[in-house]
Amino acid sequence: MTRMGETTEPWMLMVAHIGMSAGLSLLFTPLFTSGLGSLGPSLYSHGSAVVGTVQQLAGAIGTALFIAVMTSQSAALIAQGVNEVSATAAGIRGAFLCGAIISLFAIPAAFLVRRPPLDAPVPIGH
Repeated sequence: MTRMGETTEPWMLMVAHIGMSAGLSLLFTPLFTSGLGSLGPSLYSHGSAVVGTVQQLAGAIGTALFIAVMTSQSAALIAQGVNEVSATAAGIRGAFLCGAIISLFAIPAAFLVRRPPLDAPVPIGH
């Protein structure tokens, strides 16, 4: 999405968005399962609450960061005399570039998540 501009066709944006959403769903579900599966039964509710809270906070912080980057870059370009559509497109590209840079730190961290042991006893009722 960092390569899109004001002349990008809407169908290309839709395909990129669907691909990104599918990738995120294929990432988060196993990651949450692995992370919560390593907890003991007495910590299930606490782990679920922490995951939900962190997910909501990270989503809000990420959205605020992206909007701040987009707005500041767009405003700077408009002040230089660039038309509004081009400035907004450049701001959006900047926001997605910021997300791409953040993902460079998140991808290696994902390899540090450990699988829960497969031979662990399952409590009755679970």
